[in-house]
Amino acid sequence: MLNQIEAHYVLRKIKSQKNFPELEPLFQQNDYYRRVFLRSQVIICQLLEPESAVHFFVIEQTRKKQLELPSTMSTSAFNQLLEVYSVADEQEKLRLITSEISAPADFEEYLESTEENSEFYKSLFENFNKDFIKTLLLYLANKYGFTNHAEIIGTKGGSEVLSLFKDYIKTLEKQESDCLFDTINEYQLVPHDFT
Repeated sequence: MLNQIEAHYVLRKIKSQKNFPELEPLFQQNDYYRRVFLRSQVIICQLLEPESAVHFFVIEQTRKKQLELPSTMSTSAFNQLLEVYSVADEQEKLRLITSEISAPADFEEYLESTEENSEFYKSLFENFNKDFIKTLLLYLANKYGFTNHAEIIGTKGGSEVLSLFKDYIKTLEKQESDCLFDTINEYQLVPHDFT
């Protein structure tokens, strides 16, 4: 199996080169290999574009890793969290949210249920586990159809969680941001089956 880049390389090499001394030992073992290769060479030379290689060779498809979102909290557990949160000081609030909320949908509901200043939210994002940030990115990318950094930053409106996430992304160094957005190419959310 070849990946797409290797298939393009092989196609160009077969089209541009007539003799293949590296294959000669194989051809000497059995003439069948020479005949098959010569037939393949004729077919390959008829292909007009390098993109045609993906239709001729067996191509290895790169697959994204599947990621299942964490389960949301029960209503009673979420309400209990909000009760404790309402009487906590700022440090305790940060600890509660970063340790108790693992599902992006719960975080979204938390934002709809409470009000804090922008500095608090900035601290909150800085304290979140990097895996939660990646999961939140995939959740937002799936919800809004984003595929890259520019699409998220360029979006007007949206939910509060999206707005806060955009603010967080703007604080990252380019390398950190690129690494975070590689998540979109690496993972996909497991589709929900409601049947």
